Amino acid sequence: MNVKGLGADALLQLLGGITEGTTTLSDEVVREMLTGLYESAVKNFTPFVRAFPALVEPVSKDLAPAIVGLLVLGGNIASNEDVLAAQQQLAVARAKKRFASYKAYEAAGFTEAQAFQLLAIDSANASNMFKEISKAASNNLSSGDKSDTKKKADE
Repeated sequence: MNVKGLGADALLQLLGGITEGTTTLSDEVVREMLTGLYESAVKNFTPFVRAFPALVEPVSKDLAPAIVGLLVLGGNIASNEDVLAAQQQLAVARAKKRFASYKAYEAAGFTEAQAFQLLAIDSANASNMFKEISKAASNNLSSGDKSDTKKKADE
């Protein structure tokens, strides 16, 4: 199959057929297709890509003071006594909550080892839940989801 001259839409449609199993093409043709897509996609950006290495040093020099400022700010916050005390208080609260959960598993008849395993699973699930919530919120913000604004406007 000759793929030279096919537009990006046609190439993407063929690649979609390959991934769905409705199209079969040789490795050489697929390689040619992907090369064509790549070349057409980056053709207009090549001058920027080639110029980028020359910008690294001046941009680094310009950004260095701002980065240093952010690092100093982060260090100052992290070593602040009020922040450290709040972190300690949070750590104690987490420990008490975990210990209460552990004791609840034991009271429910689980062995020490089983209770510990269930506590570890709970901790992993909570971490995954927070990641999913954060990801969903980030996606909504980046996609410009205005569902709440629209609801308020409709009211």
